[in-house]
Amino acid sequence: MPTADVQPDSARILGDVAAAFGLGRVLDVQVLTAGTMNRSWRVHAAGGTAAVKEVLDVDAVAARRQAVVCQALADRGLPVPTPLLTAAGDHLVERAGVVYTAARWVTGVSRAGAELTMAEAAGLGTLLADVHDALGAVLPTAPPMVVEPVCEVAAADEQLARYGALAAAAGGDAMDTFVVAEVPRRRRLLNGVADRRPVSGVLCGPAGWIHGDYQHNNLVWQAGAVAGVLDWDRLRVRPVAAELVRAAMLIFAAEPGPGLDLPRVGAFVCGYRARRVLPDAAIEDAADRLWWDRVCETWHLRLRYERGDTSCDGFFRSASGLLEWWTQRRDEVLEALLGSVAQVEPEILEC
Repeated sequence: MPTADVQPDSARILGDVAAAFGLGRVLDVQVLTAGTMNRSWRVHAAGGTAAVKEVLDVDAVAARRQAVVCQALADRGLPVPTPLLTAAGDHLVERAGVVYTAARWVTGVSRAGAELTMAEAAGLGTLLADVHDALGAVLPTAPPMVVEPVCEVAAADEQLARYGALAAAAGGDAMDTFVVAEVPRRRRLLNGVADRRPVSGVLCGPAGWIHGDYQHNNLVWQAGAVAGVLDWDRLRVRPVAAELVRAAMLIFAAEPGPGLDLPRVGAFVCGYRARRVLPDAAIEDAADRLWWDRVCETWHLRLRYERGDTSCDGFFRSASGLLEWWTQRRDEVLEALLGSVAQVEPEILEC
């Protein structure tokens, strides 16, 4: 996992945090640079090596719940990092108004979807099914169906126009130039497919507890197997097919793109459905809703133009390319998501 040197002030605070988690004297601290939404460090100490994370995206209650869930999943044999406890039995440490969590370090590497064999792609789907089953066992019963929000055409068009204007006014770099050119294309697409907007206000399902960000950057591999499923900040209740489809889109995006590795998408879905029943209609609905979200989404531009955060600029570029590719091949993508194009050995699974 990529790292960088840590600043002295952060090193001092992290030394205190490590001591609170019972790690003892710190020998080395490095910034983890693979993530974009959180600040995390690899802390090597006398008492072991841990991943320490600054809690940003959730409140303390949610952070504690995540730690308890991770421990429960690890106890069930799933590859989830073991969270650390303080001497007082707390999963959180607060220093200078900042809250931290820590978990045992998982040694391994992240792997892009194209690097996986068909069997490994199917295995990732099977693991996701096992995660969903385990979450259902250790958390309160989830409602069987939930309402999924659907962006309005007018609201999305307004946001795109606003960010296009901000990019034109900024005019500072290649990303601004890209946004200025991309926004009109996105608005034309949005208004051209307005009749395909999914129905809002209806119940979707089957629903359950999901990881929320099951993708290659959050999967650590060791010796040909997943050794760690990381980053549980988005633990929540949603249609399980929504996670399955989103994971397929993120893990198996073609490199350098645009496009998807459709055979591996099919293997991934087959792996999931070999372990867990999921109707075709649920997958088709989730695919339609995710595609519409991609047509409307502007969160990358909000970060850039409202918060001055450019860490996700590359995601907007890649998402734009994939959206255009997907829109032209929706039937092919759906066929893959239904497992119709997977070429997986019968002894590995039956889809």
